[in-house]
Amino acid sequence: MKKLIIAILTGLMSASGWSACTYNFDVTQAEFNTVNNNPDLELFPNRTNQRLSFNLIAGNPPAPKTWYMYTGSSSAFALDNSKGDKNVISNGIFAFEYKLKVPINNLTDGMLGIFPAGSLSKLQNGEQFDTAFYYVNSPLSNSFSLSIGYGPDAKVKTFSPINTADGYQRIGIYVNQNSKQAGLMINGVNYGYLYNLTDKIQNIGYVFSAAFQKIKSSDANQEVSFELVTDATKMTQTYPTGTKDICGNTI
Repeated sequence: MKKLIIAILTGLMSASGWSACTYNFDVTQAEFNTVNNNPDLELFPNRTNQRLSFNLIAGNPPAPKTWYMYTGSSSAFALDNSKGDKNVISNGIFAFEYKLKVPINNLTDGMLGIFPAGSLSKLQNGEQFDTAFYYVNSPLSNSFSLSIGYGPDAKVKTFSPINTADGYQRIGIYVNQNSKQAGLMINGVNYGYLYNLTDKIQNIGYVFSAAFQKIKSSDANQEVSFELVTDATKMTQTYPTGTKDICGNTI
């Protein structure tokens, strides 16, 4: 009985010590305006925790604007994007996910684009590592292009959105700090390690941006959303054994 009580208390202490792994998209329009030279660029109209979204609007915005343009990031990363604003674990494997909602079908007219969107990290040796995805939807195209790495050695993966049970596309990035490798997961398919880093990742920051114009009324009101998943309990894809979130909680 004594051992049982100790085991229960140990479990409770462990649970009480756990905290959610979060990232704050808390930049204000006033803060963003101090570093932004594009007056047409606004913050996402809908922001809930780590989810940013908007709905497609028919036509064009009021002149002189020609695009609806939105962005979102943390306050710290917006003011200094030369490095990430959140430290990551230095050993083992960590992962994070992008949960995205985009139109499955091609737009009948106009264009929807997502760029830039993704993460920027500073390595311990001062070099940079990025994960960036681009998305274009028009009458002629409906596809993603994902880049892992930095500079001419970055690896690019192109894919189209698919019908999923909940309507979301999922991109998973996992990094092995010990072997200095970055891997990719797309909608449950593991593409393995694709990029070799020159050193361990020290920190990470995230930004999402999107724009659209000339949307037909038949395509209007569709939701476009981005959600950054950093907490181990909310990740849905299968990673290598022992993988943790960026805060160190085991998935």
